[in-house]
Amino acid sequence: MFSTALSTSFKGPVESLTLCVAFSTVVNERIEFLMLTCRACASHTVVDLIDYGPQPLCNRFLAGPNGPEARFSLHLCLCPSCGVIQLAEVAPADELRPRLEWVKYNEAEGHLDDKVENILRITHLGTDAVVAGMSYKDASTVRRFAAKGFSKSYVIDLPNDLGVTAPGAGVESVQAALTEAKAHAIANRRGRPDLVIARHIIEHAHDMPGFARALRALVKPGGFVAFEVPDMLPSLENRDYSTIWEEHPIYFTPPTYRQTLERLGFRVLGLLNYPYTIENALVAITQVAEPQISPLPPEALQLEIQRSQAFAEAFPGLKARLQQTLRSFRQNEGSIAVFGASHLACKFINLMGIAESIDFVVDDDPNKNGFHMPGSRLPILGSSALIERQIRLCLLSLNPESEAKVIGKQQKYLEAGGTFASIFPANPKHLKF
Repeated sequence: MFSTALSTSFKGPVESLTLCVAFSTVVNERIEFLMLTCRACASHTVVDLIDYGPQPLCNRFLAGPNGPEARFSLHLCLCPSCGVIQLAEVAPADELRPRLEWVKYNEAEGHLDDKVENILRITHLGTDAVVAGMSYKDASTVRRFAAKGFSKSYVIDLPNDLGVTAPGAGVESVQAALTEAKAHAIANRRGRPDLVIARHIIEHAHDMPGFARALRALVKPGGFVAFEVPDMLPSLENRDYSTIWEEHPIYFTPPTYRQTLERLGFRVLGLLNYPYTIENALVAITQVAEPQISPLPPEALQLEIQRSQAFAEAFPGLKARLQQTLRSFRQNEGSIAVFGASHLACKFINLMGIAESIDFVVDDDPNKNGFHMPGSRLPILGSSALIERQIRLCLLSLNPESEAKVIGKQQKYLEAGGTFASIFPANPKHLKF
């Protein structure tokens, strides 16, 4: 865990011009300014990183290998004025809504007890405080507060509080439906919270300033908001492209996270980083305050730009090497499958262009069996197919806990000559290529 203050005074247009010139040097004059407004700082200096082209939605499983499939632009960009990585376009919220009600996104929870203790330590809230959660992802945290005697706690309800009744609706619908007017109505009806828990939602916000205004309207003046987002820094450093997802318009590192929240009017009291193998959880404990424009120091901004550009420049070569590695294995060793029909697996297969080397995707969730993966149209089969279809290499798209359970249950597959390797570069079992 860490908490680092990052602030400097804004020096006006001359500084912005200098930063743009610095960026053109970083990218060796390969610079393309896009006609976009930065989602974080509203500047007009957004530049291209990686254009993945039209991509399917990861939650839109297919009933069969044929038929039409909606695709939407997935174009990764960078704002050299604030260092924030973002998508150029986002599919409409109702398109992102899962059409299958059993599709849910679960977040790591091993840090939640410590997170609650830190919130209480920093905010000094008593048990008479009102605690509210933004979505189903906050329910387990709100329960932890309730267990500590915070009886005035609730989680925003999509139908009753936001008027969203569409089946399968989740955080994509919360961020779209929560307005300042609805926030005031919720506060009047259910109590204006002293503390709002907002896990893994602000990075889903299509209009982040508008979403921030709604949060500020919900919480009491001077109240607190505990944000949590994925930390993009390890993905940048490890070249993990599976983390780029159509549901995340914005990607934070610790410095850009703090800077953006304070620009939105949330003073960061504590910044905590909880490490996980796939993605760290960045927690910011904030207090509603006047917005502060505190650009990153030039050297910190330059580092953000360099990391982002290195991530983009490495992509074509890594993609080509992975494709060649899998083609060679398939020709010389045998068949390949991917374990876990998750959005991470979907992105890995589609963005790296490896569908032709994969036989199928394994998932023992009975809801997923019989469907086909978005984009690649690979069939989803149960784990018995690993032996039945003589798979020699199985690529794991699982978190470490699930990975250990799967390997433990697949001893017969290993005895038959099968091999497991992870798709995640930070995993010690990562496929080398």
